[in-house]
Amino acid sequence: MTNYKALFLIPAIYFLLSLPAGAHSPGESFSPHFSGTLFHISEKELFSAEMLLPDNKITTGYNTPWIIIHDSDDRDVLGAKLAVEARHQDRPEESSLVYDAREAGHGLYVVPNLVIAQPGNWQLRVMVEKDSQKDDISFDFSGVREKEQTSDPFAARQTGTQNKMVMKYTPSRDIVAGQGHDWQLRITTPDGRPVTGFNVEVTGVQLETGSPLSEQARTSGRAGRGNYLAQDMLFPESGPWSVVFLIFTATSFEIVEFQLKVDWILISGKRTCRRWSDLLCGW
Repeated sequence: MTNYKALFLIPAIYFLLSLPAGAHSPGESFSPHFSGTLFHISEKELFSAEMLLPDNKITTGYNTPWIIIHDSDDRDVLGAKLAVEARHQDRPEESSLVYDAREAGHGLYVVPNLVIAQPGNWQLRVMVEKDSQKDDISFDFSGVREKEQTSDPFAARQTGTQNKMVMKYTPSRDIVAGQGHDWQLRITTPDGRPVTGFNVEVTGVQLETGSPLSEQARTSGRAGRGNYLAQDMLFPESGPWSVVFLIFTATSFEIVEFQLKVDWILISGKRTCRRWSDLLCGW
């Protein structure tokens, strides 16, 4: 006798297993990936946006919002054009700045260089365009404060903002501007247990000029528990940099930031070049 239930379950199981990390089954209502994050539905109810930020807050200076976009069937939105407008609510016209987002996959987008100029009440307006559909999603942040530094930001070992994970990086060579290299990453829980099976995305920004880390920078898991690799880590400019990692599965995430100072390599022992136009400065 034919087992019709089995015939139905086999393709159904295959379909669910084929969904990317963090995806939802089509037909569900709008819903966030993670508990306790910032989540809003767009004005026309075409999209939803879930924003991942340290402590669900923005601060003065540079911020790195990670944003998950879903469509009206709660599916991950891939290949969208995404921009974020930041504006002070007391002076919206004179303070408004728009930043383009970079797609990271799984419906995930990141803005690595969003600047909040001063304390106060701010709004981030996420503008989504996919095919012929356009819609906006607004997030309000009242009482934005100056960024506080609670530990050494230049240390190569940092605890994530959610206090769930600890990451340490080891570069494959000296870190100098204009030279690509890799970072070996070690991710553990605070009590030292290795973290496995997570996706890891990376982005970075030069804190004085806003220049981004090379878009070729990518991460992958490596053989061995808790070991990951960040490849093609190229800093195109010298100066102070912020590098931010998002570590996530379908149900959990962590954000880890490293700050570092990057110089050009000395040429002919004369002086350190500071810009691409200075590459022949020592010749």
